[in-house]
Amino acid sequence: MDRTELNVFGLWAYDSITALALAIERSGMTSPRFERPANGGNLTDLEAIGISSNGPSLVPLLRNFISKGLSGDFSIVDGQLLPSAFQIVNVIGKGENTVGFWTKACGISGKLKPEDHNSTNKDPLGPLYGQARQPLCLKAGKCLQVGKIIAICCVEYEFIAFKTPDGQSAGEYNDLVYQIFLEEFDAVVGDIAILANRSRFVDFSFPYTESGVSAVVPIKDNERKNAWIFMKPLTMDLWLTIGAFFFFTGFVVWVLEHRVNKEFRGPRLQQVGMIFWFSFSTLVFAQKEKVNSNLTRFVVIVWVFVVLVLTSSYTANLASMLTIQQLHPTITDLHDLRKNGDFVGYQDGSYVRGFLKDMHFEDSKLRNYSTLEDYDDALSRGSRNGGVAAIVDELPYLRLFLEEYSHKYTMVGPTYETAGFGFAFRRGSPLLPDFSRAILDLREGGNLMKISNKWLGEEGCRDSDATVKTSKRLTLDSFKGLFFISLLSSSSALAIFLSIFFYENRVILASNASIKQKIYALARVFDEEKDILSSKASKTPTPRGIAAAQSPAISISYQHEEVFSQDEGFSTTEPGTPIHHATAS
Repeated sequence: MDRTELNVFGLWAYDSITALALAIERSGMTSPRFERPANGGNLTDLEAIGISSNGPSLVPLLRNFISKGLSGDFSIVDGQLLPSAFQIVNVIGKGENTVGFWTKACGISGKLKPEDHNSTNKDPLGPLYGQARQPLCLKAGKCLQVGKIIAICCVEYEFIAFKTPDGQSAGEYNDLVYQIFLEEFDAVVGDIAILANRSRFVDFSFPYTESGVSAVVPIKDNERKNAWIFMKPLTMDLWLTIGAFFFFTGFVVWVLEHRVNKEFRGPRLQQVGMIFWFSFSTLVFAQKEKVNSNLTRFVVIVWVFVVLVLTSSYTANLASMLTIQQLHPTITDLHDLRKNGDFVGYQDGSYVRGFLKDMHFEDSKLRNYSTLEDYDDALSRGSRNGGVAAIVDELPYLRLFLEEYSHKYTMVGPTYETAGFGFAFRRGSPLLPDFSRAILDLREGGNLMKISNKWLGEEGCRDSDATVKTSKRLTLDSFKGLFFISLLSSSSALAIFLSIFFYENRVILASNASIKQKIYALARVFDEEKDILSSKASKTPTPRGIAAAQSPAISISYQHEEVFSQDEGFSTTEPGTPIHHATAS
């Protein structure tokens, strides 16, 4: 007779009978009774055994039952048996090979009950072979290191390369992923982009790299060859505003000084030249003209401060433009490449080719390359000399390329979001949750970033090197407050001067002459030179005036008669005949 060994089903049967016996003990049943069927039957027939009348009292005890059995934790929750362990089987053709077990307490292990549950080294599994006895597959250095770290935590691993016997690639990325669907491989560890069409054949782990597709283009330095670079520090609206304020400030100073300063008088052309000369000479503080009016001094002080700030800012920005290397990308957007009919490069075997075709690039304008040196050579030659105008690829590859060639190229245009890189598994693979969980642990612990920095360089330094270095032009918004102060001071001084001038000539304004005659008369008065020394002397009391003030009360009044000369077109006043009034003391 063949000897039959006890298997896991026998253990489960034993644990089930034990659970039923414990439930009977807990219910306090002393004499179990069965209701036999009326037709009787063979006692070996299960239907003929009968139904226990104590069944309703046993059901609540068995619906939620937890115990330690021979097969492990025997747990029934809501009437369902919870499996305590899974057997991992590698199916090869019509045969099978048990490679390990999975339990909630120990995870994946080569033994159902490992001796040391706290050990950091998992019991090794049998190798995960496909039908061709081939294990995992790899494609890149960073991916290999990540895969090794995760595989150490999960399974015993072995890597082989997806290549032909002569060392060449055995196909494209889609071909590699399709091998999993054909059950040639159990999983793929490599730079596999997570795409919707690939997810129909395989399952992907969580992504372990940044996602996105962008472009790299050459950068050019032609600012220093520009003959008009001295105009670059300021924007056009700021240049126009500065010119307007130079004229306005010079005009205000001329108005304030015209009557009291001989240097602001003379022929009309000379006076116009003085307006521009005085304001522009403040740029280098070369004005030699003295100002006599306090209002003018106030305006000039504010304006000199404004000029000082403007010249300092302009000098600093111009020096920055002349000393810092000005790097500008040749192309700023992928759509410009399509409109210009330029050639575009991509990585051989990558899905980026399909991405570019979806953006309506012609097949004849697409060129594939395999190495970073090919990228550099194609970009250096340019689209017109057998090369390309831009390289479009996934961000990890572009970061790696810029790590070495950041002084010649830069990343431009929008970044088109993708799902990133992940590891590919067979549909429903029990390894997938453990790999995804391990990737999350690496990411949260910072180890994934350390691996990226090792293979792709420090991200912060890389970004700064790839960034276009340029100095921003100064705009009007940066100096609005300064111009407002200058406008307020000049306008206030001009308003005060006009108020005093109109008050002194209120007789002309109150006359019955026409508006044209009044304006002409005020212009004649404004054009006349005003002697400040005489005005001050007239305000000083003379000895004769003091004596007159001490003499007997004799008042002399004058009658003024307004006399308007029609020949000259404006009105003048002449004194009339004095009338003397004498009073005796």
